[in-house]
Amino acid sequence: MAEPRVAFSSLIQSLERILSPIDVETMKRLNALGIDPDNLLPAYPVETWYAGIELAMSRFDPSLSHEQRQNHFGVRLVEVYGETLVGKAMYAMMRLIGPERSIQRATRSFRTATNFLDTSYVVHGPKDWELTMNEVVLPHRYPGFFETALSVAGARNVKVRLTGLTDTHSSFRATWA
Repeated sequence: MAEPRVAFSSLIQSLERILSPIDVETMKRLNALGIDPDNLLPAYPVETWYAGIELAMSRFDPSLSHEQRQNHFGVRLVEVYGETLVGKAMYAMMRLIGPERSIQRATRSFRTATNFLDTSYVVHGPKDWELTMNEVVLPHRYPGFFETALSVAGARNVKVRLTGLTDTHSSFRATWA
C-alpha cells in the first residue's frame, strides 16, 4: 500500500504566514481544514494543503485571474518559506551551490516540505533548464515559485514558463542570466 501523500508542518507554517494577519473568518476556515495554527501537526494530508492554497488565493486581489493568483501564491510561498527554520537552512545552501545545483537537488528540497514530490531535469544549454515534476494540481503556481527560488539561488533575470501538463506530470522551462 502506498504511503499517504502529506505536506509537512513547515509548509503549513508558510501558509499561515501568507494568510497573516489571520482574521476570525480565516481562522474558522483553517480550523475547518483541520489546521490549528497554535498546535500544528507534523504533517497534513495533501488535500488539506491544496485546500489551504485555495484559501490563501481567495484572499488575493479578486481582479487577478485564477492563474495569476496561483503564480502570486508561488512567489509568496518562496518568500515566506525562507522565514521558517527549514527554509532558512535550505536557502543558505541554495545561495552557496547556485541555481544549477539547486535544480539538481530539487527533489531533496521539495522533500523538506512534502513526502511525494519528485523531479527530473533536462539541460538545454547554459542557464536553460527544463524541470519536470509529478505535480499537476494548481500548476500555474510554479513559474512564480521557480523564478523566485532560482533568484534566491543567485540566478538573475529568471524566466520560467509552463511547457507541459499531463495527468501525472508538469514541466517548466527556466532560463536566466
